[in-house]
Amino acid sequence: MHTRSKGIDFDDLQMAHDYGAVRAYADTKLANVYFTRGLAVRWPEVVSYAVHPGGVRTELGGGGELRGPAGWGWWLVSRLMRSPGSGAGPVVRLASEAVGAASGAYFDRFEERTLEGVAADDGSVGRLWEVSGELVGDLRL
Repeated sequence: MHTRSKGIDFDDLQMAHDYGAVRAYADTKLANVYFTRGLAVRWPEVVSYAVHPGGVRTELGGGGELRGPAGWGWWLVSRLMRSPGSGAGPVVRLASEAVGAASGAYFDRFEERTLEGVAADDGSVGRLWEVSGELVGDLRL
């Protein structure tokens, strides 16, 4: 899903001027990738991976609140998604097995993928850490 992001607007993190639900979700997934990459640099003794588990049937999309054709469409699409247990599979594997990938790597389900486009932007990785530090304060990590 991070591939749908055109890049995080660090000057409007709250999306006060240009909000879109899909964009917000895609940007948070991109932030997960950036955070993972930054963590790998800052804490090299900790192995960190970003993982996209695929479409997982959860209540996140708000499909339960939809009525009529939109609700039926959501119901149909959700049947094609993985169960939460199946969606957890890639995360459990990465947390429990020696994978052999470099810390900071990205996985699409069980396959390591090369980051491209905005996800490969080293400057944005650093900027996310900088802005995050400003927002949460000095945690002395």
